[in-house]
Amino acid sequence: MTEKNNTAATHLASLYGFLMMLTGSFGLLSLFRGKTDGIIWYAAGIILLWAMGVAGVLHAAYRDNDSTSFGKSSDGRIGTSGILVMFPYIFTLWLRQAAISLLSRENRYDKICDGVWIGRRPSCASHLPEEASVCVDLAAEFASAAFLRNSSSEKLKYISFPILEASTRGIEELCECIDSLPEGNIFIHCAQGHGRSGFFTAAYLLRSGRVGTLPQAEELIRSARPGVKLRKAQHAFLAKYEADLKK
Repeated sequence: MTEKNNTAATHLASLYGFLMMLTGSFGLLSLFRGKTDGIIWYAAGIILLWAMGVAGVLHAAYRDNDSTSFGKSSDGRIGTSGILVMFPYIFTLWLRQAAISLLSRENRYDKICDGVWIGRRPSCASHLPEEASVCVDLAAEFASAAFLRNSSSEKLKYISFPILEASTRGIEELCECIDSLPEGNIFIHCAQGHGRSGFFTAAYLLRSGRVGTLPQAEELIRSARPGVKLRKAQHAFLAKYEADLKK
């Protein structure tokens, strides 16, 4: 069962709720003004109401911690209808992703320990470690790259486990995903390879017995990829997760 969010994710839910009301109000005003001032105001009203719908979806997603809100399938695809509905948001995400890819001096991926790497969302095969045989995709908001969907299952196993930004998943879901991972070298990514990647990797290291405590997992991850920073909710989740593993 997906757990409720708090702190950062709750703030995001509140922000999108505010934006939903703001864009909706201005959208209606623009439509009314369009009756007297012409089609430009009608167009502005429609765009603002579209933005209101997007903000409403995001508000509900973060309020309920619903990682399925973007409609991402098990093979990493996001349907055309989902892309069209969420286009204003997805477009800004792609712009941000492109800017970071061009300007960031951080490695695309870093090796955490033998057989485990974390990094940014890969857009081509060269963005993956050559040794990787399993790719775990945590980015709920991005479709997987086509090369991952078209890769041979014998060479690279793709696994989609979407998590909303600054969020977590249910303990049972997380354990089931980790336990189902095939043997091999694992590459774990979200959008930037920071929060969600660090969260999942820490859980994986704890459950697989590669580390004994959460502080050890955090130290190992951050020593390899200093940009990793867990949100308070993610850290609290992992502390509970660690305690459950020791029972």
